[in-house]
Amino acid sequence: MPELTPEEHRVIMIKYLTKNATIDNLHEDLLRPILMTTEVRMCEEYCFTDAVIFDLEHYTLEHASKVKFTTLKKAEICLMKAFRCRLKAIHIINAPACAEVLIGILKAVFSSKLSSRIHVHGKDLTEFSKQVPRMCLPDDLGGTGGSLQENWDLWLKKVDSYHDWFLQHENFKSDESKRQGGDFDSSDLFGFEGSFRKLSVD
Repeated sequence: MPELTPEEHRVIMIKYLTKNATIDNLHEDLLRPILMTTEVRMCEEYCFTDAVIFDLEHYTLEHASKVKFTTLKKAEICLMKAFRCRLKAIHIINAPACAEVLIGILKAVFSSKLSSRIHVHGKDLTEFSKQVPRMCLPDDLGGTGGSLQENWDLWLKKVDSYHDWFLQHENFKSDESKRQGGDFDSSDLFGFEGSFRKLSVD
């Protein structure tokens, strides 16, 4: 959202605009624009922390069936460690009953510190409206920050203006031989090291 809160926090809205969940790599495709906008914000942003709002109005059982533990964990590592994002809060609103699976996975996969900042409001937005100023909310949620679609259209133009920059960065790769502490192993995502293919008995 364009306006910062009085405490200089940036409010970020994430929402499925339709109930269509037929895309094969649904959450990976959702993560891509999140990472792209995060990269743009690294160049232009001036806020202290982020307050993320997940609006699950259109969330369905089909969405829930496509949630992957590894995708969520990789997203956390990328955003929190690579991009060094600072999250003040994660608000989940308009959550249907089937969203309990997603919320449970988020709390299980995310670090305890991040999990403690997840606030679930369901359909009752009374408490939520006390925590996020109206000027930082879209018109769709009773705010004064313009419609969600209008703000997304502006962000599409902003990301498109970085078109050549993104293409250039596609060629950048990390040199894992210089990583301190050893190579990053995807098997470490959940705190376990190794593939468990070999068992050593002393």
